[in-house]
Amino acid sequence: MAFKRDKPVPEVKPLEVLETECAEAGEKFLTAFEERAKNEQARLQDATDSEFWIAVCFQTREQKEEFLQKTGIAQFGDKYLDGMKVAKKLGVTLESPVPPNRRIQKFSNEYQKRII
Repeated sequence: MAFKRDKPVPEVKPLEVLETECAEAGEKFLTAFEERAKNEQARLQDATDSEFWIAVCFQTREQKEEFLQKTGIAQFGDKYLDGMKVAKKLGVTLESPVPPNRRIQKFSNEYQKRII
């Protein structure tokens, strides 16, 4: 009983060609992983950077209140102020990129009822 093949046998590449293709693919994977690791490190730095605030101190509360009133930034609070609003009020244009808003996902009412 002879075996009959319906489809032609595909051409097999020489071993050297296969080795070269595998080495190139491996390099591409390694480069992609290294790039991803670099991007992840930058993302982690941005996400955990705590050096985004300043403190301005006066000798008395009255001095602080006077400063807030005279600069027109008292409307934003008296202790923790939105830096973007203060910069705009003081006429400072910040050219640094604004990070995307991080959305806090709210739990559905159904889920909240189940956990309470």
